[in-house]
Amino acid sequence: MSLPSFMIFIDMAGSATVLIIAALAFWFALRWSRQKPDDLFVHYIFLLTLAIVFFAFSRSVGHLVKQSLILSGNARGWELLSPYSGSVNTVSFILVFAFSLFFRRFQKIHYEIEAYRNNLEELVRLRTSELQLANDSLAREQERLAVTLGSIAEGVIATDLEGRVVLMNPVAEELTGWLSPEATGKKMEEIVSIVCQESDTPCPDAVKRVLSVPADNNPREKKILVAKSGRRVKIEESSAPIFDANHEIIGVVMVIRDVTEREKALASLFRLEKLESVGILAGGIAHDFRNLLSAINGSLELAFINLMSGEDATSLLKDARKATLRARVITEQLLTVSKGGDPIKKSTTIIDNIRDSARFMLYGTAVHCTFNIPDDLWHCDVDAGQLSQVIQNLVINARQAMSHKGEMVITCMN
Repeated sequence: MSLPSFMIFIDMAGSATVLIIAALAFWFALRWSRQKPDDLFVHYIFLLTLAIVFFAFSRSVGHLVKQSLILSGNARGWELLSPYSGSVNTVSFILVFAFSLFFRRFQKIHYEIEAYRNNLEELVRLRTSELQLANDSLAREQERLAVTLGSIAEGVIATDLEGRVVLMNPVAEELTGWLSPEATGKKMEEIVSIVCQESDTPCPDAVKRVLSVPADNNPREKKILVAKSGRRVKIEESSAPIFDANHEIIGVVMVIRDVTEREKALASLFRLEKLESVGILAGGIAHDFRNLLSAINGSLELAFINLMSGEDATSLLKDARKATLRARVITEQLLTVSKGGDPIKKSTTIIDNIRDSARFMLYGTAVHCTFNIPDDLWHCDVDAGQLSQVIQNLVINARQAMSHKGEMVITCMN
């Protein structure tokens, strides 16, 4: 059966239109896939479009060939080609059907992958945000640490377990003469040179001293820091281990304190106290001088009376002479103190000194003194004049605490 010519032309026009639409669809799909080369779903759509375009192309070309052969009166030729055209159409249909059949499954997988990727990106964003917050917090902590270390009046140096410097504050830089950037990474002994003040020998390495078991740390020992320029500074130094969150030692921190001004202040205070002591001593010496002068005057008056009455005054003159000698000793002590000298000490027996001093101060009173002093009393390393002063003051205080008469007992034991 043959169709009218206008029907054939309509069929051919429709087939040509399908070819044009298929070409445009292929072009848009290809362009989309190139715009998103990493999108797997876009590539799937492109392959599906390609299968549909292939099916449309095979169908449209088949129609065009068929109608062209019919119009040319070569219907026999179409009969020979129609089986091949049908096979191509069948294969094209199968491809389209296969892509369509797995479309939902593939779409589900695609959505799951997209959700997983979005979730992963969100997780990365959150972790990145957390990391940024942690970095900001760390930066703030480091800034606070730097401000704190900068405001500390002592030098602070931190090292790792190998003794390499990892941190120095400005005071430590000033004391050692090393800047923190040039000191970082160097061994502690290269940066800090500390010697003992008494022996001028190098002190043990602080890191080794702290990490030793048991730790040997003596911050009270007087030390001198030798700076990079050779300047020597009196310091107090103490070191301690640095622990991490697991209470494991990760380094050592050393604190250096400049005690130069404190030593000067202590020396000034010592001089003031010494002047005060000299004032007190001067008052005591004046008191002792008055007592001695009274004793000398009394002895001389009694000796004068005895001489006028023809009695022996030898013992009284001897007592006056002893008092004069004691006055000379007190004068020498005053000169010694005023010149900043030390007492003149020597090892001697103190038995006679105690007896003579006590008897002299009780001479002419109604107070009787008894001595319980063993003959084997040990010798003492003393200044005889100062000891006599002490005994005299004690006897005077005891006599003043008593009534006009009584008994005083002085006991000495080894």
